[in-house]
Amino acid sequence: MHRKKQKILKPLAFLGVAFLVGAILDCTIFVRDQNERNRTTAIELTSVIEKIIAYADDVNTRVLKLPYSSNSCERQLPEIRTIITTTPFIRSVLTGNGNTITCHSLIGKLNVVDTQREYQGGKLALLSGNLIQTRHPILLVRDIRGSFFLFLPLMVCMFRQLCSNLRSQDQ
Repeated sequence: MHRKKQKILKPLAFLGVAFLVGAILDCTIFVRDQNERNRTTAIELTSVIEKIIAYADDVNTRVLKLPYSSNSCERQLPEIRTIITTTPFIRSVLTGNGNTITCHSLIGKLNVVDTQREYQGGKLALLSGNLIQTRHPILLVRDIRGSFFLFLPLMVCMFRQLCSNLRSQDQ
């Protein structure tokens, strides 16, 4: 009887060990594949964000080439709006002088003090909202030429949408 138990237990033990080894290998392969997908998604997302910021830089350059004076907001709005509407990812532009925002492409002439003090690399800031949508996070891209500056708010929801699009492509 003891030998019968051993004959039954040995194969069961072997099957149990084989199952555990298989499960561990399966988990290891799954984790490795998931890490590779995450790495690929991060690379793609970085590339897309760099393209978006390149669009912002292009708009900055084009708008900053427009002649600027303290009362030129209303005159420049049609051309600024044309630039914005023909550029992907860009929804609005704010311009100003010193630390005062004097023109918004959607609102028009303004006189609002820029309260954002810190910009990553002197160029980027993540804000909880803007003048139009106070509870809608944005990435602010800033360019300064002398005392004149230009802001491009990029909606953070676009980055969320890009992330979900990249995730759905992976599946």
